[in-house]
Amino acid sequence: MHLEDAYDLFLCKFFSYMFPSRIINYIIQANFSDGSIQEGKVSEIAKKLGVLASTLRYYDKEGLLPFLERSEGGMRMFKDVDYKFLKIIECLKSTGMQLKDIKKFIEMVQRGDDSIDERLDLFRKQKDAVEKQLKALQTTMDIVNYKCWYYETAKKAKTTSVPDNMTEDELPEDMRLIREKIRK
Repeated sequence: MHLEDAYDLFLCKFFSYMFPSRIINYIIQANFSDGSIQEGKVSEIAKKLGVLASTLRYYDKEGLLPFLERSEGGMRMFKDVDYKFLKIIECLKSTGMQLKDIKKFIEMVQRGDDSIDERLDLFRKQKDAVEKQLKALQTTMDIVNYKCWYYETAKKAKTTSVPDNMTEDELPEDMRLIREKIRK
C-alpha cells in the first residue's frame, strides 16, 4: 500500500460513521486488495504485523487509531482497513519517524486537504532524515566491504601484514578511498 492511500483509508473510516455498512463494504472492496474485511482481536492483528499486542494497545491509547471500533464489551475490533492503516504506521516507524510525528500526520489527514502543505513538509523532513540514515549506512557498508577485502587478502597471504603494507597503487581502486577514510 502506498502512503497516499492513507487518506482513502481515513475517508472509508469516516464515512463508516455516516453511511450504512453495506455501502462502506462496497467502497472498501472496490478499493483495497482483495476486499476482504476481517475483524480481528488485538493479538491476531499483532501477530499478523509482527508486533506485540501491547504495541497496538499503546498506539490506540496514544491516538494513532482514531477510528478503531470497539465491541459492546469494549474489545478493540480491527478490520481490514485498520490493518492496512497499521501497516502504514509501521512503515513510517521503519523510516525512523517518531510516534508524535505519526500522530501529527494522522491529525493532518483528518483535517483534509487544507493540510497538504504540512504533510508535504513532514515527508520532506522525513525524506531528508532517511537520506542521512542511508548515507551513514553506506559508510558503514563501505567499511564492512573493506574489512571483508582486508581479511580475504590476509587469509590468502596468511598474514595481515600484506594488506597493511600495500601501497596505494596495490590496493583495488574501490578500496583506496575507504582505507583513506578509515585511517583518518
